[in-house]
Amino acid sequence: MNCMNKDHGCAHICRETPKGGVACDCRPGFDLAQNQKDCTLTCNYGNGGCQHSCEDTDTGPTCGCHQKYALHSDGRTCIEKDEAAIERSQFNATSVADVDKRVKRRLLM
Repeated sequence: MNCMNKDHGCAHICRETPKGGVACDCRPGFDLAQNQKDCTLTCNYGNGGCQHSCEDTDTGPTCGCHQKYALHSDGRTCIEKDEAAIERSQFNATSVADVDKRVKRRLLM
């Protein structure tokens, strides 16, 4: 089998080995998966798409946020907890504990 054959199965880059086989490689920022064909995004490139912190896991990057921030529903960006509480209130939230006191007064009036 060679890389000209579309059946090589490499997700990103196919290279031919000296023994006539094929080996797969990944573009920068990706790691080769255990199956030696697929590529998994890592935190090493563009912080894994995360706004604040990134942790590499078996399924790819997992994003996190600094204190006083919450992870947005997109799983990548971080919003201030004041804004997070207001956003959650659109989905029948029952508590405004994380909301700034000035906003809380307006909501409770």
